[in-house]
Amino acid sequence: MDKSAVLKEAQKYLSKGQIDKAIIELEKLVMEAPDGNMYNTIGDLYLRKGNKVSSLAYFHKAAAFFREGGFSLKALALYKKIINIAPTDVDSLVGLGELSEEKGFVTDAIRYYIAAGDILSKDKEKDRFLGIYEKILSLAPSNIHLREKVAGLFLKEGLTTHAIKELLHIANQSAKKGEKEQARDHFMKVLSIQPDNKDALSGLGSVSSEDGDLPRAVDYLRRATEAHPEDGELLKRCALLLVQTGAQEEAIGYLSRSIKLHPADISSHRLMGDIQLSRGERQKAWGSYKRAVEVLEKEPQHVKRLWESTRRFKGAMRDIGFDIGRSETPITPVMVGDSGLAKRLSSRLFELGVFALPIVYPMVAQGKARIRTIMNAALTDKDVDFAIDAFAKAGKELGVIPSRQ
Repeated sequence: MDKSAVLKEAQKYLSKGQIDKAIIELEKLVMEAPDGNMYNTIGDLYLRKGNKVSSLAYFHKAAAFFREGGFSLKALALYKKIINIAPTDVDSLVGLGELSEEKGFVTDAIRYYIAAGDILSKDKEKDRFLGIYEKILSLAPSNIHLREKVAGLFLKEGLTTHAIKELLHIANQSAKKGEKEQARDHFMKVLSIQPDNKDALSGLGSVSSEDGDLPRAVDYLRRATEAHPEDGELLKRCALLLVQTGAQEEAIGYLSRSIKLHPADISSHRLMGDIQLSRGERQKAWGSYKRAVEVLEKEPQHVKRLWESTRRFKGAMRDIGFDIGRSETPITPVMVGDSGLAKRLSSRLFELGVFALPIVYPMVAQGKARIRTIMNAALTDKDVDFAIDAFAKAGKELGVIPSRQ
């Protein structure tokens, strides 16, 4: 096809006001040789005729052509042109958002995405609505106000699961930053929507525990285990809190249920042994530890991991300045001496997120009190380092080790 001849013919029709015939000629041309500028010209001609639908279709073709060719500024201009004609054109708003995002204009991108999301909400297009807000949240992951707004929109649209997910995200991020009241408020919002939500109840338990309100923390964990009786980890966490409140008998009950659900969970057997030993029930404690060892023997990979963690822990604790005796087993006694100090160290460790029971007189001789620790094959290096850091912090605070270490 002779492009110059076609253009000349189209121009002749336009000079006579025969827009339809000019469009036909130009459409022949772009069918054989797609061109962004030509798509734009055809769109303008349709707009002159008052055919908005066809004009927008060609403007979109022009924008897509320029985007594919890397001419983002031309594509931006076309999307803005479309929005001036059709302010609720979602594809153009999304296109503007994506191009703004590519150029690093995050605020503009979010503004365009929100406009698109509002329209999709009205049009009841939930799948696209969700996709748009996922884009928004990925651009501003720490913007709490924006996430709250999104959670509210999800609730309005009946997208309860997604709303809960956002509220939990806000609550957990707030808790990590030490903003306990904000964390608590958002966990409670989740419970107002779903009263037995495991993550919200568990989160409230953690916040209450960090505040030193152990009875309330236990109450939240009890509610969580009632709603989710098959969750062994929840049962174990509840047992840990109960031990801290002195309710050892009840703790043993929760732990027994956890062990029944997961008999190969080494940490549960170990914890049971720790509780029994703290109660002076040496024979029962030996039985619990023996069961933990039996699990290890059946799964050799756990033995290897256990000893790796043990060596890591022992070496670091010696370097920090703790007296850990001469134990050559995964059981590592952290010698403290005074029984009262051992109890205070155990409590402080718990506040820092580490559960380690004190062994005090009369279970050991006076002046020989200690914190009893044992590594767990399920622990990662990060977990072990977390425990080491907690021991270092608590040990310095209480004068168990010199603060200069």
